[in-house]
Amino acid sequence: MIRTATRRLLLGTAALIPAAAVVALTLELPVADLASQQREKVSGGAGGINLVCPGPFTPRENLAQSTDASYQAVPPSPIAQLRGISLASESPLLYGATTANTTGGVVGDKAQPPALRVSNLAADPVQVPLTQGPLVDTLLAGESKESLLVSAPATAASAILSSNRTDSGDMRGANTFNCDNTAVNHVFTGIDTLPGSSARLVLQNPSGRAVTVSLRLFGSEGALDAAGRGTVRIAPHGREDVLIESIHPDRDALALSVSAAGAPVSAYVELSRLEGITPGGSETLAGVSKAGNSLIAAGVLRVDGAPEPVVYLFNDTATPAKVELTAVGPAGKVSLGGPVEVSPNQVSLVPASSLPAGIWAVQAEANTPVRMSVTSSVQSGAPAGPGRGPAREIASVSPQEVLVGASLVPLVPDHAADSLVLHAQGGAAQARVISVRPDGSAGSDKQIAVPADGVAATDIAQLAEPDAVALVVLPGGEGRLRGSVLHRPNAPDGPMLSSYPLVSSATNSDTAPVTYTRP
Repeated sequence: MIRTATRRLLLGTAALIPAAAVVALTLELPVADLASQQREKVSGGAGGINLVCPGPFTPRENLAQSTDASYQAVPPSPIAQLRGISLASESPLLYGATTANTTGGVVGDKAQPPALRVSNLAADPVQVPLTQGPLVDTLLAGESKESLLVSAPATAASAILSSNRTDSGDMRGANTFNCDNTAVNHVFTGIDTLPGSSARLVLQNPSGRAVTVSLRLFGSEGALDAAGRGTVRIAPHGREDVLIESIHPDRDALALSVSAAGAPVSAYVELSRLEGITPGGSETLAGVSKAGNSLIAAGVLRVDGAPEPVVYLFNDTATPAKVELTAVGPAGKVSLGGPVEVSPNQVSLVPASSLPAGIWAVQAEANTPVRMSVTSSVQSGAPAGPGRGPAREIASVSPQEVLVGASLVPLVPDHAADSLVLHAQGGAAQARVISVRPDGSAGSDKQIAVPADGVAATDIAQLAEPDAVALVVLPGGEGRLRGSVLHRPNAPDGPMLSSYPLVSSATNSDTAPVTYTRP
């Protein structure tokens, strides 16, 4: 259910960690009090937020060229788009203040925009379209042919989305990826190397020192031999690609562990599929969240006529796991079978054949921590070209973390058919959703009611104006809220699909009082 928001101010504090998350308190206040309401101040600190954004999808080397133009390999789009927003910690939007006289308000006389900086991996500045307001920097669909590094002050709440889209051809697909911090450890599930599939691990080192990366692969029988390919060295500001199918081909389910020594790295997997000469979809896989005994992936799509969703389970502990799989959605709670037994270091593939059509949240309950991802599919209704079948497209959904405060959610430019998917665990919840215009001001202000242990899927067209660049999602209520965005653009060859998670956007610092003043 969706309704216009009540007159409510969400106050909180913000902090200085690179992945910042606003912890919000809910207070009922008259609108007249918004202009003078005090809250805690965020002071500056060393360092900042550095987010690595993937570049365009890499062409596959193993696609043979044909003398017949109808059958020639078609490369992916060479352009990736960046879209995002950075709000100063003083921004009233982070605390639910949306009236015209406070959205662009100032704090004292020293309001400064967060000053986003975009560079390539070699630290050379890159010019992209930016709009600045008193307390906001907005990145407006900058185009890139390479991976980029986006930097913001540690006091800012920032979220940047990288997306690329190829409407037709062998690597047809829509891909979205939350630009992320580098890390020393990454774990991936949902990889396959069956005939026609390619899984390219992309490793990037934005630091000025050389890095050594160790790779470990796991399959249905446990840990796999890396065949002498388990160590990768990356030069300073460098990139290295590893084709997983060249190490272990013909696998329907693989997990991959990446460990870096010397400096943290960026890592993601470009997964693409071909079924003969019919496009099977593509997706940019991010590392899955930490292992857990209770995991929930909200935003799994089941479409009639398309392949069923597939759940990938990975047990990287020394204890055998027993996993119960269920889903909640339009038909209530559905069992996906179980218990599924997953041995130490084993990967298991579970088709979700019992799911009816709709948008679902898949939940895993296990006796020992496991990792999970779910792959959804859509399919066009007509052949994709001469000699081809209906084109398919895939999206990988990983378990999301519970939102502990405001979440900044960038929107791709073509978000008209997208959905915001929310799940409430342990009780009913509400989400206040504020759209953000290109100049950083507030647009529409709505509330979504999410049933206890249920799912609410809302068209973003109901929540945001066509030119909106982002949403601010503020959780409330008893239930623990998590969610994702389902990106569903249409192309000449049929529907496409991708997904990216909601993450908490800022945290707390010191306690000096600040007063919002009218401009």
